[in-house]
Amino acid sequence: KSNRIFDGGDCRLPGFLRGLLVHLSYSMQSILHIDTSTDSGVVAISADGKILDSRINEESRNHAGTVNLMIDEILKSTGLMMNELDAIAVCAGPGSYTGLRIGLATAKGICYALDKPLILNNRLLLLAYQWYCEYAQLYDRYTVILVARTREYFVAEYDSHFKCIQEPCHSDEERLPVMKPDALKRLVITDAGDNLFEQLEKGVFRVEKDLKIDLSAWASRAFEDFKCHN
Repeated sequence: KSNRIFDGGDCRLPGFLRGLLVHLSYSMQSILHIDTSTDSGVVAISADGKILDSRINEESRNHAGTVNLMIDEILKSTGLMMNELDAIAVCAGPGSYTGLRIGLATAKGICYALDKPLILNNRLLLLAYQWYCEYAQLYDRYTVILVARTREYFVAEYDSHFKCIQEPCHSDEERLPVMKPDALKRLVITDAGDNLFEQLEKGVFRVEKDLKIDLSAWASRAFEDFKCHN
């Protein structure tokens, strides 16, 4: 029925601002965000790129039993009906295979039932984008490296204007961008051990190990993806 698929801290607003945004959201573009790619499940609703409200389930990998309940709760808290949503954004991995299946199935079910567009956001892109939003052109490269298995990684890289240099892909250790000698000032977002970077020149890069997706940055990115396809 619907074939519109875009590949594309506490961020809750104070109560009075959230209420104002809810009132205005009927003339704004509302997006439901779903992330079940890690142990914690996350559901949020944004309007024109700003988070209205969010729910986080810290119960490890119980996404099947909680994701729909969180969606119901957040719709009630924002005063929106399901059919008033303009799009569904889902974190499409990499991550837990079972978790990804639950999130994607939930998002696709809503999209097909209500003929809403589906926005697919890669986790590597979202992690790079949130740090780019904070530092912009301070770094030459924003590189995300997540461990897949021993000496194998998921990797993506973006430049100082957030132009994609390396599309999200699977890589072995020898082909990682940070293993190539260069003079680029690089911010690396990773869950890899420190030994991976021991041979690199100090001062050329900075390592960030905060892998929590920033919902405010995701809302902004998903809204841009939505506007590009509408």
